[in-house]
Parts: sequence; C-alpha cells; structure tokens
Amino acid sequence: MFESHASPPRSETTIGRYRLLGLIGHGGMADVHLALSTGLGSVRKLVAVKRLRPEHRDDPEFAAMFLDEARLAARVSHPNVVQAYEVGEEDGLPFIAMEYLDGQPLHRVLQRLGSRVGLSTRLRLLCELLAGLHHAHELRDYDGRPLQVVHRDVNPQNVFVTYDGHVKLVDFGIAKALDSVVQTRMGMFKGKLAYMAPEQVRGEDVDRRADVFAVGVMLAECVTGRRLWNGRPELEIANLLAAGEIPCPTPPEVRPELAAVVARALAPDPGDRHPSAEALRLAIVEAIAAIGAPPDDLEIAAAMVEAFAEQRTQTAALIERGVGVAPSSSTFNAVTEDFAAPEELTRRTPPPTPDHERSQDIERSVSASFVAAPPRGQAWAGRLTTAALVGATAIAATLWISRAPDQAAPAVTTLSALGNLPGAAASQPMVRLSGDIDTDATLRRGTTYLLEFDTYVAAGVTLTIEPGTTILGDPRTRGTLIVLPGGRLIADGTRERPIVFTSARAPAERAPGDWGGVLLLGRAPINLRDQEGRSVHGQVEGLTELARYGGDRPDDDSGVLRWVRIEYSGTTIGPNNEINGLTLAGVGRGTVIDHVAVEHTADDCFEFFGGNVDARYLVCQDPGDDAFDWDLGYHGRLQFLVAFAMPSEGRSNGFEGDNDPKGSDAKPRSAPVIYNASLCGPTAGGPGERYGVLVRHGSLASIHDALVLGFDAGVDVRGANTRLTLDHARFGGQRAGAHAYREHAEGDAPELDDDDEGFDELSAFTAITTERGLAPDCSRVESLLPAAGSTTEAVAPPDDGFFDSSAVFVGALRDAEDDWLDAGWLGW
Repeated sequence: MFESHASPPRSETTIGRYRLLGLIGHGGMADVHLALSTGLGSVRKLVAVKRLRPEHRDDPEFAAMFLDEARLAARVSHPNVVQAYEVGEEDGLPFIAMEYLDGQPLHRVLQRLGSRVGLSTRLRLLCELLAGLHHAHELRDYDGRPLQVVHRDVNPQNVFVTYDGHVKLVDFGIAKALDSVVQTRMGMFKGKLAYMAPEQVRGEDVDRRADVFAVGVMLAECVTGRRLWNGRPELEIANLLAAGEIPCPTPPEVRPELAAVVARALAPDPGDRHPSAEALRLAIVEAIAAIGAPPDDLEIAAAMVEAFAEQRTQTAALIERGVGVAPSSSTFNAVTEDFAAPEELTRRTPPPTPDHERSQDIERSVSASFVAAPPRGQAWAGRLTTAALVGATAIAATLWISRAPDQAAPAVTTLSALGNLPGAAASQPMVRLSGDIDTDATLRRGTTYLLEFDTYVAAGVTLTIEPGTTILGDPRTRGTLIVLPGGRLIADGTRERPIVFTSARAPAERAPGDWGGVLLLGRAPINLRDQEGRSVHGQVEGLTELARYGGDRPDDDSGVLRWVRIEYSGTTIGPNNEINGLTLAGVGRGTVIDHVAVEHTADDCFEFFGGNVDARYLVCQDPGDDAFDWDLGYHGRLQFLVAFAMPSEGRSNGFEGDNDPKGSDAKPRSAPVIYNASLCGPTAGGPGERYGVLVRHGSLASIHDALVLGFDAGVDVRGANTRLTLDHARFGGQRAGAHAYREHAEGDAPELDDDDEGFDELSAFTAITTERGLAPDCSRVESLLPAAGSTTEAVAPPDDGFFDSSAVFVGALRDAEDDWLDAGWLGW
C-alpha cells in the first residue's frame, strides 16, 4: 500500500563519496542520480552517478553488462563524449560517477527549436558527434591492441547538447568492444530500429560503419527536417532494412554536395559507406564549405537558453535547496528531492513550471524482440511473419515508433516471438515494452506484450490498447506502466474482448506481486501543502521527477479504462510499500473508468490519491490489503463496486478513506459520493481488525445503498474532523454482532469494542439494516447476490449525468439476473 503518513522518513543519501540530490534517470538496468562531490577546501562539484538497480544484484548478465559499460566509459576521454570520473561499488552494487551534463537531448533540442537552428549549425553539431564517435572507435587496450568499439545505439536521444552549444555522446550501455564480457550471440542485434544499419537488422557482425549509418540517418533528418522512414510501420522498416532498400532521403532542392554525403553514409553495403566517423565528418565539413554558410557557434546556445529558460530556472532552484547554495553557472534537468519515506506515494515537490507539461518528442523507444537473420542468399521478406516467429529465440533490441507531425501514429508492430515465455499464448508473437513512450502508439490485438521495468507514457502522448490485447508484467524486472500527467491511456476493451494485464508466469505459477501495476498520474487538484500552506504536487516515490501529480485541472483527461482486468500485480518496491493494482493519483473527471477489475493483487485493488475522477463497475477480488482506498482530497463519484475474497489476516478494509495524514480539513477535502457497493469480508477472522467501511483523518464520505457482509465490524469513523453520511445500507455477519463495535469508556477497551475518539456509530447510523448470524462465504461471488425481497429499501441515486438513477436497490447487483459480473471479462 502506498502510504503518505505511515512511518518516519528514510532516504538513501550517499553512494560512495557522493551525496545524492535526486533521481534524474530511471532505466531498465540502472538508475541515475544527480549527486554532489565535495573535495579539499569544501570544493564541490555536481556529478551524475549511475548505479546498477538493486534487483539485478544477483544477476550475472546485468552485472557484466554494467561493468562492460563502466570499463569502456573509464577509457574514453574526449570533449565530445561524456566523461567518467570513477567506477566503484557500494553495498554490492557497481556505480559510475560521470560528468553532469547541463543541457538537453538532441531530439528535444531540434523539436523545440525547429527552424531557429540553421542547417550549417545542425551540421556542426553532427560534426562534433562524429569527432567523439571516432575517438571511441579508435580506442586501444593498454597493450596497444584496437578495442574495435561499436556504439550500436547512436541516435538523437543519446546525443546531448549542452546549454553552451556543445555536443556529448552518451550511453555506451550496449556498446560492443573486443574485451566485453557479454558478447552478442549469433543472430542477435541491439540498437534502435529507426537508426539501425541493414547488417544490424540481419543479425550480422557489425563494425564502426554501423555507427556511420546511424549518423547518416541523423544527417538525412537534419537536412530534410523529417524522419527518414516517415511513419512507416516497424515491420516494414525491418524488412526494407534487411533487404537493403533505403529510401531516397534528399529532395531535389538539397545541394548536390550534401546529397552525395547523405547517400554514401546510407549505403546498404558497409563497404560503400564512409570507412570511419572521421571520414564522414570531413565530408560534412567540405559540404558546409561548399554551401558557403559557416555555422554560428553562438546560435544554438542562445536559442537553447531562450527555449529552456523556465526549466533552467526551476531546476536551479531545486539545486539550491539540495546543495545549500545557488549554482554559479549551471543548472540541471529533472531533479527530484528524494527525502520522503519509502512507503509514500506522495512526496512534496514544488509546483511544476509550464515546461513540466513538456512538448511531445519526435521519437520514443521501447524494448522489442527480433529473430536471427537468415543465411545469406535466403530471402528476408516474409521472415518476420507470425508463423516464422513462433518459438524464435528472444533477443533484446529496441523498437522505434515514429510519425510525421501530420500523420496518424502507426501501430506497434510484431517483430518476433519470445518463444517459451509461459504467459504468452502459443499462437501469438511477443513484443517487449519498456522505457519512455514519447509519441502516440497503439498496441494491437493478436500480439502479446511483455511489460518490463518502469514504462512511461509521456505528457502529450496517447498510448492506445486495442480490445482483446494482453500485456504481461515481467516478474524479473517488476514491469510497471506509468501514465505521466498530460499523457493518456486509451484501454477501451469490450465485454467479449477485455484488455488484460497479468503476470508473465505460467498460469498455474502466477501469484500476487508478480509485477508492478498501472498508475495514472493526472493534473486534477490534491490537498498536499508545504509548511507555508502553499499547494504542492505529489511525487511517486522511487520514480523520476516527472512522476508527480496534482494541479488545477478538475476536468483533466488521462484517457479511458473500460473492460480492463489487472491481475497478480503489487510488487514490493520498499519496506511496507507495494504498488496498487490501479493507482489513480490526481486524476481528473475527464477520465473514464468503467468496468475495471483488479484481481489477486499484493496490495490495494484501487487507490485514489486526490483528484475527482468518477468510476463505476469496479471489481476487487483477493487483495493483499484494502479493496478501495482514498486520500489527499479525492472527491469523485463511485457506483457499482464489488469486493470479495478479502484477506483474513491484517487490517484490510472494504473502504478505507483519509483526507490527509494530519487529520486536517485541508482542501479539497476527501469527499467521495458512493452508491451501490457490495463489500464481502473474509470468511474467517484472523489477527487484526477488518472493517467494511473505515473513514478517518478528516475525510468526508457519503455512502448509500451499500451491502456490507462478513467483516469484524461494518463501519468505524475516527477523528474529530471526520464525517460520514451512511444510509440505506444493509449489514450482515459481522463479528461485532451489529454494524459497529460498542463505544466504550476510556480505559475500558475490550477487544471487540470501539477505540476511536468517542463517536458512537451504533446510534449515529439508523437508516440501515443489520442481519445477525454467520457471515456468508465471501470467497464466492454468489454471496453478493441479494436474497429475494431483501434489497427493496433503497434510495435513488441522483440523476446528474453520471449515476444510474434507476439503481434503486442495495448493493452492486439488482438481482440474480444482473450480469455485469460476467465471468468472461473477469476471467473466472
């Protein structure tokens, strides 16, 4: 359960001799922190510390890959390559302390600046990139032997432009060198599809000329102002690359000298390309001279300072708080203050600047799988069909999704199967998903997707999932889907074809906590305040600074979740800190939540952190903790809720509502309005107390027409500021014998008596019915069906455009013929 108030703050503050200031990168293999190094005479320096993620501590392959990168990074020393200062180990986890880069990735720079950067200046940036790349290619071992380094992932996201206009090549995470411990197996390739060379796609051995091809793609895009593959589906790109069919990238108006350089760099045969990065750099220099427009070294710096001014101001303030003094000449990008308890979903951060709602990037990367290349002489076309791919070896690579500004987003396309992955349908191919989704994308029915690590849907981006699609959460990497504020998830299934998020394990081996869960983060109001009483944003603990939520947009739209099932989620990310099945944090009323089931989760099924999203037809089965949880000012409307198979041990409740950890009346006040709920508690009581409805810490709530069965007590209200309206409810099978525990005098507290601040629930709630007797078997959904004639006394929901005002009955089911709990979409 993500708590905002459970235990004292704890945070990791150092790695080696570096004091951590915040998490600035969160990848599959490693996390990157901004850190402060203090030397003699209190000389301080900002650095970036990249460390292997703890879950890979005992994985020899991940450790070897990380050390390969560290070994290579330590040998590189060039002004156009990010510099490594130290390679070390802390608590059994290797880390690299690196140069902190004050700037932006090239793809974001070009997108934000557009035509403000002239052609010659763009070409100059590529020349700097090529200089750094050539240096890496030329690296030698200590005995003088060439290391034969190939980066294999040169693309605009791995090229950094500093605010003073210089270029740095970064991320040698999948680079290949002669002394690498991890060698790519035959038939494997790594890199980003849109920038891959043909020989990479075919799974052949590659040399430096594959990197030359990648820069050639970037050169073509700088010259033309559009993507080389221009929104083609990924399967088509892969087939064209493998066949050596590269599109003609340069229109007639491009100068012949420059067009010739582009054509040679993109030659399908490596032997026809420039033989080295240096040769391509010199060719571009000659083309610039022929054009007669020398680059303006100050142009890019001036444009960047203007374009990213607000972001620089914001992050400079964050550094000032973390370091203690204002930085003299540099700021940093996307830094988090990380001093909250690990249990917290919410961490107080300053309100974002408008730049937080960052503009949509041109490309994004996810992880995908590719098959080995056919032998030379065999036709490649058609080799990536489903029939050919089933049973193929899984190979880590990267799949790019791109589109021109005026085109619809193409679908994520199946490229291979993952063979024996137990959770996948035998007849369906598999695509891996991880990383940042920075442009609109669609997941297609007929393909199974493996969700690995933390996968983010960026602001301004829509991820669409077709009805009938299955997404498997990877237990090894604790795959989690996170929709950032301003992003949208359109998961609009049907009763016959629900969208299913489940575990990648074999069905018989699945268990709660196998993978993360689904998090929607929005921009609707929450009630977090700083010490001065000012509104602040919540922060998802353990994720990057972008994973914050809240704002002033009550009608914010985070997408659609309809006919969706989420199973076996809730992985542990810290002590007493698990991910909920579905987390809705600061989500606004423009979002649709309708027919969503969370089953067999290790924590809460549904948790609402502020916001005002409405939801109906929600099912919670077999949670590890509460069924429905709200706090931080949630004030939406809920109807037709079902919870059953609740845990028999611990303090798990049907409804658990809070306003804020201090029990204050902070605004907006938590005040959900709920109609037609059926909450069925554990079949047997164990240690701890379980309530059908627990409202506390200053929350308001209005609950009508509820059926509450089989808990220790039906209702408990705690706190002087807490208010509950409860009417036309039916209780039964409570251990207390009534709908609440008897209020006791101070010092007289039998086990089953009330222990709150004196509020007497027995006398306060009279418009209810209590049926004494044994609790029903709440492990079975049949227990939720009303007895004949028992649900007639009810109040009609308001006719306000959301509630179904015809639902004049107690509980979530009208009668035995009410079939919205259809076993098909619920997987029963």
